[in-house]
Amino acid sequence: MLGVALSLAVLVWRSSHPHMAVVGRVPNTEHFRNIDRHAVETRPGLIALRVDESLYFANAQIVETNIERLVQEQPQTRCVLLIMSAVNQLDTTALQMLTELDTSLSARGISLQFAEVKGPVLDKLQSSALGRRMRKRIFLSTHQAFNAFTGNDDVR
Repeated sequence: MLGVALSLAVLVWRSSHPHMAVVGRVPNTEHFRNIDRHAVETRPGLIALRVDESLYFANAQIVETNIERLVQEQPQTRCVLLIMSAVNQLDTTALQMLTELDTSLSARGISLQFAEVKGPVLDKLQSSALGRRMRKRIFLSTHQAFNAFTGNDDVR
């Protein structure tokens, strides 16, 4: 019983403290990797952040705090791109956090964008005011979002 309880506690703690990585493009490819682990290209003014966990009430505040910290560390930021390839679920609390984040960033002239959103998460987004507002800011791939930011029309 103690082992099961401990395993559950570890699972909850890990999901409430998601791994997040700022990513850049591997030169001459469409692949994006962690800037701390790989030699990648980044763009001034763009924070491309991959969240490696579903977004829900237990981690929404931590995700928002990390995004705000990154924006403060990079005052030239014009766009925050959330790469959601590992986000399998989005609850109401996380949706509210993203809505407030979009409003807050927009007031500072910063665009919030999403890439690689899975179907069920996209369905939830599209049925919300945030999703309707962001229709042209949700990209099929990180590569497309990166090219849109840089003004490159090559969106294969």
